[in-house]
Amino acid sequence: WRPSVVSATFHGRDVFAPIAAHLARFGVPPSPSVDIETTHMEPGGVVDPAARVILVDPYGNLVTGFSADSVSSSARVDVKGHHLACARRFGDCRQGEGFWYKNANGLVEVAVNKGNAAKIFKADVGCPVFLV
Repeated sequence: WRPSVVSATFHGRDVFAPIAAHLARFGVPPSPSVDIETTHMEPGGVVDPAARVILVDPYGNLVTGFSADSVSSSARVDVKGHHLACARRFGDCRQGEGFWYKNANGLVEVAVNKGNAAKIFKADVGCPVFLV
């Protein structure tokens, strides 16, 4: 469950927040047997718990527990019916446009350029993520 890259100074964000989100949503700690480097999403199918939203940051970005390295950059990520393309950075998208990107921890993260993805997509911790 743990990201392969963890900041030396942001353990609250990188380690504790994902655990707290999982505990709040599922009532149990993350399973040590879940390896986000080897889990996968089936196109159009239900995802495993690692590919759900595990954290909504203060800006409304939706952090998933899913490894971005296992998702092709040409794939679209579906959050509540919104099919989002990959972008390397916020500036690659128009203002108000939603997208997904590989965050600093190597996880799939959904954002809206100059917007709040959680509010716009009406998504919260535990929301499933799909590949389309």
